[in-house]
Amino acid sequence: MNNIETKRQSYAIAITSMAQVKDAMVTKAFASVPRELFLTSIINPELIYEDILVPLYPEKGINNGQPSLHALCIDKAAIQPGEKILHIGCGSGYYSAILAELTTSTGSVVAWDIETSLATAAANNLAQWLNVTVACRSGTEAPIPKSDVIYISAGCSQPLQIWLDALSDNGGRLIFPLTPGAKAGDMLKITKYNDTYKAQFFCPCRFIPCSGTHNIEMESRLVAAYARGDRDRVCALYLNVAINPKICWVAGDNWWLGTK
Repeated sequence: MNNIETKRQSYAIAITSMAQVKDAMVTKAFASVPRELFLTSIINPELIYEDILVPLYPEKGINNGQPSLHALCIDKAAIQPGEKILHIGCGSGYYSAILAELTTSTGSVVAWDIETSLATAAANNLAQWLNVTVACRSGTEAPIPKSDVIYISAGCSQPLQIWLDALSDNGGRLIFPLTPGAKAGDMLKITKYNDTYKAQFFCPCRFIPCSGTHNIEMESRLVAAYARGDRDRVCALYLNVAINPKICWVAGDNWWLGTK
């Protein structure tokens, strides 16, 4: 094992331990994927295997994301071999490769980014992962492929209906940052069981906003909801159901999060 491989192993153990990752396969995936392949802008190779943000598109504030945060989010996704995954906001492809390792060659990853330069970089970087397909396109417009997991790496002020419709019925998972614009929010996991949706907040976060998912009114509602400090009580997502004010945590158009 050479020096860079040794650093990668240590890094994988460190970030997954920090994130209290439960699935050993997540640690193995981070230990297997060469981060340097996706971060060619780093001048000092010693920084490759640190838990740091690395700029991808500085002019727009886009970075590669904090590895320990993504380790936690990917662990929460509970990916199984053979599953179909959609990664929206794939950047240069690093976390798409981690997802591809977890679903294995029997599964597939569709990776999208709206920025042409990033989608092109991701396509080149992910060429060796034959189960990954990359495209430059918005993740907020139909059609959305049927998926077991939809993993979103950009802040959203609401879960879009087209994402929820695309989830597999028996346990499909949507992992995304529910954020009021560029302000701090929380990672939310939604699990679909036919027409029932479980919901769980699990980690504070801050992301670049996802184009097509934000509106000023919804951002204001989220700011007020987060200020109450009771998001750990949220356990369900309701769609096209009359709001129950006794259990409603926050409400959008035709959807609301409930504490019961």
